[in-house]
Amino acid sequence: MALALFDLDHTLLAGDSGIMWQHYLGRLGVMGDEKSHLTRAQRFSDDYHQGVLNYSSFLDFMLDPLVRFPLSDLLAWREDFINQKIKPVVKAQGLEVIQAHRDRGDCPVMISATNRFITEPIAQVFGIEHVICTDPEVVEGRYTGKIIGDPCYQEGKILRLVQWVSQHGLSLSAATFYSDSYNDLALLSYVDHPVAVDPDVRLREFASLQGWEILELK
Repeated sequence: MALALFDLDHTLLAGDSGIMWQHYLGRLGVMGDEKSHLTRAQRFSDDYHQGVLNYSSFLDFMLDPLVRFPLSDLLAWREDFINQKIKPVVKAQGLEVIQAHRDRGDCPVMISATNRFITEPIAQVFGIEHVICTDPEVVEGRYTGKIIGDPCYQEGKILRLVQWVSQHGLSLSAATFYSDSYNDLALLSYVDHPVAVDPDVRLREFASLQGWEILELK
């Protein structure tokens, strides 16, 4: 059984779920000054795409709402967010690619830098059971603002994937990884079958030079 690994943001979704979540909360009016919050979210997004993201600061920003609000509020907001914001930006062709792997007997796995509070319910939208992502720490039913283990970002995706494969007694032989971002170059280069999906400028250029498959799902 080969693994079919899927990045989430801008790969299976026509958008960035983490940034979209912050925009959603900002427009709810629960994060203080809306304009300031949205500007900060956009700055992190720009830094990510330019390859200059301070991931520690970004992580603090992303985990702050989990610490700040009761879980009951977060869950209610998240359900509305998934229905109103995420489902409309699901790439239909991505669902077809996932199903094609299932039909071949492969194991679909979502692997994302976005934290589990966001990614896990989105994975359910795609019918993906297995999720490797950045894991927020929970103590006595409350988020602490820290994470468990390594962040699932850049080279950290390889570390987390290798750990997960070992824990599940699986193999990376013949694994395929789908991603849109140059930030995922480490894992794309690590697997046997890298696929650049609607790639950013730097990844498109690199993938073309390497002769990698380029897939357009938009």
